[in-house]
Amino acid sequence: MITDFGLARRIGLKLQPLDFGMPEFAAPEIVMGRGVGYAADIWSVGVITHLLLTGKSLFWDRNDMETLNRIKV
Repeated sequence: MITDFGLARRIGLKLQPLDFGMPEFAAPEIVMGRGVGYAADIWSVGVITHLLLTGKSLFWDRNDMETLNRIKV
């Protein structure tokens, strides 16, 4: 399965806080706790597209904390 709507929510005019599911697909604003908007969804689509086209994850590392640190940079 490529997608999981378990954390889905309706986005209004202000950014919404969100706990992320899979760290390697989380946008930087989610990792830094700034809230999410449509840009975070586009980020995830881009990461998934890269993975499907190349077979390589952009940000994956040995553990979740290292992966999140790579996304924040």
